[in-house]
Amino acid sequence: MRLEGFDVTPFIVANQIKPYLYLSSEYAAANLELLLQRGITHIVNAATAVDNYFPNLFTYKRIQISDLPTENIKQYFGECNDFINEARYANGKCLVHCNAGVSRSATIVMAYLIKYECMSVEHALSYVQERRSIVSPNNGFLLQLFEYEAEVQGTS
Repeated sequence: MRLEGFDVTPFIVANQIKPYLYLSSEYAAANLELLLQRGITHIVNAATAVDNYFPNLFTYKRIQISDLPTENIKQYFGECNDFINEARYANGKCLVHCNAGVSRSATIVMAYLIKYECMSVEHALSYVQERRSIVSPNNGFLLQLFEYEAEVQGTS
């Protein structure tokens, strides 16, 4: 889909990161047909000013955070990881979204991969970008991911 020479496709799809984990923008999170097709059961909403679209159909985790390098996103890694695992081990699927599916939601997904797939920040970033090319966490979030990697690996 194109809008005046701009490809909006990356913003309206939910990209599969792992069999149980998807990453998207708010637009994919608002597409009930897409969510049902993917078998989504849990949704992390990291978007600002975006309500949970289908609270009676899915289990939601809502975090309020702006896409600013000064925001402390690391404080949410533990609870988001637990929520993703809740879906994973119940044979469900979790969608993580923010407004664009570029920075906040990608950071949460990368934190999960660092903790549970033993990936480095660099590996997690390239892994996620291979599946969703527009991913680009802001510099502050990347710094927090490096701190988190050190904590997870016990080298802090």
